[in-house]
Amino acid sequence: MEKGIEVTPLLNSNIFNVSFDFDDWPGSHPNDSKSIKAYNGSYFDIRLMYLDIFGYGEDFAPDAANKVKDKSKIYKIKYSVNLLGQCGMYVTTNGDGENEIVNEDVNLMSLAEETEEMEIFDTPAIVDIIEYRWDFYAYSFHMKGLFMNTIYIISFILYVKEGYLEAASDHQQKYLLVMNCGLVYPVLYELTQMVKTGFYEYLSTNKIDVIYYVAGITNIVLQYLTEYGYGPRSVTCKVLMCYLVVNMIVKAFFYLRIFESMTGIVVMLTNVIADLRAFMLFYAILLWLSSHMFMVIGLGNNLDSDDEGRRMLRARSSSTGNTESVVTSRDDPTADTEY
Repeated sequence: MEKGIEVTPLLNSNIFNVSFDFDDWPGSHPNDSKSIKAYNGSYFDIRLMYLDIFGYGEDFAPDAANKVKDKSKIYKIKYSVNLLGQCGMYVTTNGDGENEIVNEDVNLMSLAEETEEMEIFDTPAIVDIIEYRWDFYAYSFHMKGLFMNTIYIISFILYVKEGYLEAASDHQQKYLLVMNCGLVYPVLYELTQMVKTGFYEYLSTNKIDVIYYVAGITNIVLQYLTEYGYGPRSVTCKVLMCYLVVNMIVKAFFYLRIFESMTGIVVMLTNVIADLRAFMLFYAILLWLSSHMFMVIGLGNNLDSDDEGRRMLRARSSSTGNTESVVTSRDDPTADTEY
């Protein structure tokens, strides 16, 4: 893959996916679901490892098929072994009974991520490895991340409600404390990754995450420092909160990829936004320059009481018969009010 050689025909062949059949292994079963298990031993010893690989309770015993009265529900079992995993990093047991890491510098998932040969993701060898790693490792890991991210978002929303939409309350500090807890798990995970991969290598591939979590921690600290001129109403905290909101939207969308029914939509939106970056630049320039026309004609400006715009507002209010609470001065709304 690193050399740019096309590997799809190789992965589709029987070299990495070898089918086999042993008389001592069950040949039929009432359960027709696919089962993927790990095996780190020798291929020549696999015939003796059925119980170690699959294991079974009463419902999955080799003779379970004989206990089923309705024979139409019996399915033939096909066994195959995927040898592609041995080309990447894996853990095995040496002669001394100790765990040993083999091919430590080869990461199949990283190679698959960097390749431009999309056809490999339809090959049985790659599909089986991805399914196994997702079911046994990635799914539970991402669900933990989703749970902590949900706690962080909920506490963030409640804190905005208490700190920005309403007056400060006793619950405000409690929500801020929950926001602290929501950042503990992802920050610890990122620190672990940094220790394993090295600071510079980690920083080169995770700049956005680093900035996001540093901004989150900085925001929480500054929210506490109200006696030093910070707190919810300070400009610094407002800028940080706005930045965090944008990143929370992006992270929420990416976490939705966990669910199969939403994966396609998230990928589509990601590609569309990426393709429209040039258009969004032109659109931003258009809005920014067009806003100057409204500044010139006086709409939205801080007008004085003798400006034409204020006289237009006064005339409009008089013509409609609504003369209550017509403010005539922006500098002091309570100074000149007509009733």
